[in-house]
Amino acid sequence: MVRVDSTATDRLDTNRFEASRNRLASLAYQLLNSAADAEDTVQDAFLHWQPPTGSGSRRRKHG
Repeated sequence: MVRVDSTATDRLDTNRFEASRNRLASLAYQLLNSAADAEDTVQDAFLHWQPPTGSGSRRRKHG
């Protein structure tokens, strides 16, 4: 059985997201026509994309 280090995986996922952040912000800006709203949207997407941490997670559930 291969054991996966969740911290390393989380770091890799974060790095991938950060590598795409500018492109995502650009697309969000094209849709929203507001730099501040675009950055907020990208940050919200990042937070929703992350797995919940601990039982006290404040993430909203959708659906």
